[in-house]
Amino acid sequence: MPVLTDLTLRKMKPPKAGRRDVWDSKTTGLVFRVTATGSRSWSVCYRVLGQQRRLTLGAYRPDESAEDGLTLGQARTRARAVLRDVADGRDPAREKQDEKRGALAAERREGPTFADLAERFLLAEPLMRSRQGRSKGWRPKTRAEFSRLVRAELVPALGDLEPGEISKKHIRAVYDRIAQRSESVAKHTLAVLRLIYQWAAEEDHVDAVPVFPRRGTASAKRDRVLSEDELRAVLRVLDKGLSTAEDPPDVDTMAEAFRVLLLTAQRRGEVLSMRWADVADEGRAGTWWTIPAERSKSGREHRVPLTEIAVEALKRLHSVTGSYEYVFPSPKPTAAAPHVSNPQKAAERLWALAKVKGATLHDLRRTAASNMARLGVPRLVIGKVLGHADADVTGRYDRHAYDREQRAALRKWGDELQRIAASKPKAKSAKVLPWAK
Repeated sequence: MPVLTDLTLRKMKPPKAGRRDVWDSKTTGLVFRVTATGSRSWSVCYRVLGQQRRLTLGAYRPDESAEDGLTLGQARTRARAVLRDVADGRDPAREKQDEKRGALAAERREGPTFADLAERFLLAEPLMRSRQGRSKGWRPKTRAEFSRLVRAELVPALGDLEPGEISKKHIRAVYDRIAQRSESVAKHTLAVLRLIYQWAAEEDHVDAVPVFPRRGTASAKRDRVLSEDELRAVLRVLDKGLSTAEDPPDVDTMAEAFRVLLLTAQRRGEVLSMRWADVADEGRAGTWWTIPAERSKSGREHRVPLTEIAVEALKRLHSVTGSYEYVFPSPKPTAAAPHVSNPQKAAERLWALAKVKGATLHDLRRTAASNMARLGVPRLVIGKVLGHADADVTGRYDRHAYDREQRAALRKWGDELQRIAASKPKAKSAKVLPWAK
């Protein structure tokens, strides 16, 4: 290990490639480095918890030069000071890295972050486009869900980044992390992220929209329709109730909720948020349930005819929940929603007791629609019952409410359910081919 002098340092030739390190024999850990490009610098090496660390002290400066940097004597003094810090239990190289990170984070915070952009998006509440091309504001449930996904999923992962820094790699990492818990949540989170950037680009908050990965874009279409045997099993379970208590209630609220869902062919959220004030007996016109526009997925008021079977179910419920605002009030007073909003556990009991596999509550709605079609109900009337909007030109001019046709369709469906409930399962018999005899 040579004794370094200012003369030897000035005359030291750069290597043809790479770099050359020369250790100082007088100061432990002090290293002089010269690179192929002619760059000369000082650094000090030491160990912390058995790991080799290296701290750059600065550029080399000859004794008689006025340039910026450290002379040999200054480098030795600085190296000894660093080694004293190490002896005191400090890690100067790590401290320097942390200082750089803090300065970079502070510089980044001076500009708008993704967290700022996301909050502006939530406050702006941009108009959404319906399938019919009309602009509409967010429903309360949509607003709450967007806020939850932004603050619980997106901001913790991307909040400190600038909107323009977020890349496909970042988005893929967010999706994969959430998908380990729930692929559905990951898919909806990416959908909200797309909306944020579409809005931000439209309002000139960002210059470009990042490229999104293909993850979460494919959605498996369900076509599950319950068979007659499965419907019979479901109806019998609803008659007995879903309660597992030794002394079950006379009226099982969730069983009646699923019965109304099946009889009316309406969406789960619309049925569970039904209010007693929404149900009216209109005399000769029959009993009607009006779904307000703010609680309808289509964003339009929807009138649903209630058949005699559905009215009987509501009468049973009225003896239990008639003093509440909602037909299916939440059993927990501190719940976020005043009505039942998550029937997942009750649905799982329904499928388990009925021994029906691979079904969801939305399959009841699809089953009702499919059977009405089988019973000869026109597709247009089925669409009216389901609350679908007419997207074609004729639908814009046809303002007939189809009240009688909807009631007739649901009555036909109710009669079919009664027939299925009273019938017996068909015995499976093997077909014998004629020539087998």
